[in-house]
Amino acid sequence: MAVSPQTAVAPLSLPRFVVLAGAHAGASLSLDQAEWKVGSSADCDVILSDSDIASQHFTLRFGKAQSVTVEATGADVRVDEVDVVKGSGYKGRLPMRIQAGAVVIALAAPDGVRRSLRFPALASWFNRNAAVAGGGVAGICLLLYPFIAMSDADASAPKAPPAVVTPVAASAALPQTEAPVSALKTRLGEAGLDHLRVDAQGSYLQVGGEVNVREMEQWRGVQRWFDETYGRTHLLHGTVRLREVAANPRVRFQAIWSGKNPYVIGERGQRLYPGAAVSDGWMLQRIEADRVILARDGQEFSLTL
Repeated sequence: MAVSPQTAVAPLSLPRFVVLAGAHAGASLSLDQAEWKVGSSADCDVILSDSDIASQHFTLRFGKAQSVTVEATGADVRVDEVDVVKGSGYKGRLPMRIQAGAVVIALAAPDGVRRSLRFPALASWFNRNAAVAGGGVAGICLLLYPFIAMSDADASAPKAPPAVVTPVAASAALPQTEAPVSALKTRLGEAGLDHLRVDAQGSYLQVGGEVNVREMEQWRGVQRWFDETYGRTHLLHGTVRLREVAANPRVRFQAIWSGKNPYVIGERGQRLYPGAAVSDGWMLQRIEADRVILARDGQEFSLTL
């Protein structure tokens, strides 16, 4: 899913994704979509480069009344005090804390929305009772836990202090966005990827565009460099995708001269030297003793003599 860095809604009116621990600690972004895939692969909406993050580790689905469903799509996660195994899910309300490997994430409620977290108190209660109760009763407790956690009916339940999430205070010490953006564009240019589009909103950067197979490796190298350099303060989200593989070129050469100043004779009788356009965007790359090489968008095609 491509995520636009621009939104018509003020960032403070949106839930926030705040990284508390891990390679990207201190980074945060506004969550302006109903569904977010989080993992280490390039097709995720939020990419985390930590070694213990699966390619598509978990998915966030936002509903009404600050409800959030966390689906452990690729690996286990821990939501507040609840272990969510791969292939299962958990539904709760903001604010929420998620742990995936060594990465700790806070989902902060929109500005002005305050809720008391009863999850730790309830989790302790269930853990103590589960140790005494039989397996069937323990299973019921685990099934009921998400629904009880979302209920406001039991106002007398013991309350833990409200979760304190301070993305603004954390971001105050972050470097200006212009420096990472400028450095990223320079790095892309050095890798021959200056055709990719770079957008930025606060500490959230997005790079989009199409690349060939060779350029995809270059792009992944740029991602690793950015995460190592700015990962503690900025999140880089890539919507870079592979360009569709082009069909073989349709060319017809009448003759080929591979001696000094090599050239080919095109179908209309014209001489074509290396660098000349042939058809469908293909270019005559070079002429060798036993083959002619054509190129387009970083791809090469050889015609054996």
